[in-house]
Amino acid sequence: MGESDRSGAPTAGTRQATRGQVAPPATDTRGGADSKRADGGASHAGPSAARKSRRTEEAVTRTSGAAFSANELASASGLSVELVEDLENFGLISGRNVAGVHCFDEEALGIASLAAHFARFGVEARHLRIFKHAAERQAGLYSQVVMPVLRQRNPEARQRASDDLARLAELGGELQASFVRSMLRNFTGG
Repeated sequence: MGESDRSGAPTAGTRQATRGQVAPPATDTRGGADSKRADGGASHAGPSAARKSRRTEEAVTRTSGAAFSANELASASGLSVELVEDLENFGLISGRNVAGVHCFDEEALGIASLAAHFARFGVEARHLRIFKHAAERQAGLYSQVVMPVLRQRNPEARQRASDDLARLAELGGELQASFVRSMLRNFTGG
């Protein structure tokens, strides 16, 4: 949801998205994503507090790989905060607490951005679970394929396993896309 003043009215320059709607990413005067505090409010403290907040956020990012609060993730992906929460509730993204702040990583941003595109077609978070279930099955298959290589426990084997996993994921994506195109031809008569 967008920010509002104490009366509940939207503040100037913000956009509100209702549940199920996709809000376009908000930008600040520097052209980047809105800077938000962990509690979801805009950061209006003085320069010293802003520097301290940035240092804390940078430390969180460096130590955990997590970079976005729920509000920042919503802003960056174009989703409402409620839809970000839906993604987490349905197990499509997961955050973790770092220094008392619930944070999400870049992978969650990618998923949230894709979910925003699906939302434009009326596809909700609960519908996206089928993709996660398919991905879990694929990952299980791929891990069985590379497990013998990983048991060798040397750096070259780890690199080969990593390369094999990347290639298997690429092949799986291409195969899935081919299956979908084939099935959709039945609907379009092509």
